[in-house]
Amino acid sequence: MTVSTRIQPHRVDDGGGASTSTLAISDLTVRFPKRYGDVAVLDGVGLSIGPGESLAIVGESGCGKSLLGLAAANMLPPTAEVGGQIHFRGRDLYRLRGRERRAVRGAGIGIVYQDALTSLNPGMSIGAQLRQVFRLGSPYTPSDLLDAVGLPDARILKAKPYQLSGGQRQRVLIALALAREPDLLIADEPTTALDVTVEAKIIELLQRLQAELDFALLFISHDLAIVSQLCHQVAVMYGGQLVETGPTAEILTNPRHPYTAGLLAASSSLDEGHGTLATIPGFVHPPTEFPSGCRFRDRCSHAQDDCAARPVLTDGPRRLACHHPLTSTDGGPR
Repeated sequence: MTVSTRIQPHRVDDGGGASTSTLAISDLTVRFPKRYGDVAVLDGVGLSIGPGESLAIVGESGCGKSLLGLAAANMLPPTAEVGGQIHFRGRDLYRLRGRERRAVRGAGIGIVYQDALTSLNPGMSIGAQLRQVFRLGSPYTPSDLLDAVGLPDARILKAKPYQLSGGQRQRVLIALALAREPDLLIADEPTTALDVTVEAKIIELLQRLQAELDFALLFISHDLAIVSQLCHQVAVMYGGQLVETGPTAEILTNPRHPYTAGLLAASSSLDEGHGTLATIPGFVHPPTEFPSGCRFRDRCSHAQDDCAARPVLTDGPRRLACHHPLTSTDGGPR
């Protein structure tokens, strides 16, 4: 049985026409003045995702990937100062108040977190947790959703989270995220804690559900192998800024930004079992220590004096922010 036998694609007419993106972020900046002063932790981020499309946000830990996911879901803490615009189904999320804002969370945007064991309530059965979500409105039953994510066994409803395997818990999180028919699913490192066999099954599940339900997928990950299987587009983030974006196949076979090439080289050397793993020198600085201009320049072998000025992200289907982009003769994965 496929999910489409019980759960159908859901669309809300936002009045913006068929071409309206599900999620459109424009010049997004996020600051935490009490902690980092005037430094923009997310700085000038812009991207969009349409129905049925999938976009991966990749980069090292500390680059702002999860913060971008929270911003897209309108779940930033009150201490955050937000600039720019985030439109969901044609409406500016940060102009919504009270009931309107709460209605978007869950009903319009579903979230799958990294750690299912801490995301689920340890003292409640899976069925009870699903029923809590259903009180807010859902056309399905708990059994419908568990069947849709490959958990047809009725005993799952009575089980507590600790009684399930890691893969089963992650499927429950996906079921919870789908309960109110979201148009956007944000998956933040959903397979990090899983072994490779279970990881592959979760990726297959997400692919199947997206194909059948046509939701937009924002997939946050550091695993380029998974990204190559799952996502149409890739946005590479470093230091809270986008440094390269474009179609997945192009980015992974012909990286133009030195940081993207470094990520790919490290991933390739690990996957191929090289004796010496490729690494990117240095580390991601905390926001108060970001270099001026290109935030990657103190780790970049291609950096020159003009990198002290911030590079502008180009327009078009393949966007790049680099004063000295790589060419096919520069080496690295191709």
